Amino acid sequence: MQMTAFDDLIGRVCGYTAECGEARASHIGASERITSIPKVCGGVVLRSQMHCELGGPSEHSCGYCLPTASSKGFEDGRVRVLGMGCGEMPKGACVPFAQVLLLAGEGLDDSNFQKLVDSQHARSLVPGYMMRSYPGKMWGRVSVQAVQAGFDFETLGAALREHVTKVVPEVELFEAIFATRAADVKFLEGLSSEYLGITHDLKKKLWGVKGIDIDCPFGGHCGACSRKDTCDEIRHLSALRKVEGE
Repeated sequence: MQMTAFDDLIGRVCGYTAECGEARASHIGASERITSIPKVCGGVVLRSQMHCELGGPSEHSCGYCLPTASSKGFEDGRVRVLGMGCGEMPKGACVPFAQVLLLAGEGLDDSNFQKLVDSQHARSLVPGYMMRSYPGKMWGRVSVQAVQAGFDFETLGAALREHVTKVVPEVELFEAIFATRAADVKFLEGLSSEYLGITHDLKKKLWGVKGIDIDCPFGGHCGACSRKDTCDEIRHLSALRKVEGE
């Protein structure tokens, strides 16, 4: 089934960014600067090496990808920055951060989704950029050397575009939104719960086809579970009660 689950969220995100008069938009191509940025040991940016921190424990943050089979309104390679770029931040700055990827392709469907989720973070793609993520949150650091070498969000967008389209070739159009301004991050963060809800439903459907219930506290594999009869009875009773209550 073609991917349409996130279309409403995409519309709201695009509508919001279009109204942000101070948003900077640019287009990315192959970035030669990525290879010129010095590597950091093990992909880790220590606080002593850090120019700026994006998100993290003390700041609002979010990160998610919104795929769709429709290409309406998309501009491949567009990067929109809401707030300061890394080079504009003072050394040692800790700022709120949001990263939203808009991905379009006629071949995108539910089966592509997990690969897209797994490929949306540039954990070790760009030298001098460190990213740690957990559901709905992001914590990144950019090294002093990376900023001095010209790292910016266009650099990050280029690396992500190359990686995502390599992992999922069905992605035909790629856009990235990066926000470091508190109001913008909070707006995008406010959509995270809805994104996570849709994500959960997609994963539940995909694993359900394999006979696995991801919400089951006993392991989830109904075909190999000794409690299957009990669960089936509970579901039957719940369905009856729901019908009686309508």
